[in-house]
Amino acid sequence: MNNVVFLSYGFSELGLRSENQDSIFMKKILDNLFVAAIADGVGGQPGGETASKEAVNAMKKFIKNNYIDIDIKKMFSYIHDHLKSISYNDNSLKRMATTFSACVFFDDVALIGHVGDTKIYQISNNNLTQRTHDQTEVQKLIDLQILTESRARYYRRKNVLLSAISPDKKYELYENKFEFKPADRFVLLTDGVYSVVSKDEILELSNNTVSIKTFTQKLKNLCTVRQPKDNYSAICIEVKVAE
Repeated sequence: MNNVVFLSYGFSELGLRSENQDSIFMKKILDNLFVAAIADGVGGQPGGETASKEAVNAMKKFIKNNYIDIDIKKMFSYIHDHLKSISYNDNSLKRMATTFSACVFFDDVALIGHVGDTKIYQISNNNLTQRTHDQTEVQKLIDLQILTESRARYYRRKNVLLSAISPDKKYELYENKFEFKPADRFVLLTDGVYSVVSKDEILELSNNTVSIKTFTQKLKNLCTVRQPKDNYSAICIEVKVAE
């Protein structure tokens, strides 16, 4: 599908934190290849900001050298190795960690690679589909039918991650592959956004907003008004037929 373009906008804000540990990336690589990624450095350990930024930097390097045939597993392994190499030279960074979600659009197929609890939504035909699966304690309990969705909202440990990219740990990679078409929209976001804006609200906002740029600004404004406790970041993408 070479007759489409990707319109993309994003934001990454401090929120009520002292530093921004989120990182975002979006770029057209070739006419039929577009890449977007979002990362959220894990708090509680030194180096969250470094981990998210370096994960994005590693992905950029990998794509530059492998854009003809992007292998998601190899890309995440490269990112992991890059964080390891940084930690070898700085003991304070050995326990740094980050979530990481990437979406590679090639022709009419999207490839997802995901570790952690950042989310990727696809909005198509006025419906919203989550294309990632949270690797958190609360999601595991939902999957096991120990918690219901409604009870999970009040679960005290819902931010506890089961997987993240860190120099001193293994990670669990979630992959997804699906088709997309012109007029579809994609939203990549960190927990600072989805903690204050629901999926239904994002869908309604998209359905009522023609411009993807305006949609992105409205989403940012809504987050700002609701004052997330964490950093809040998002990438909004629309697939359009090239003129």
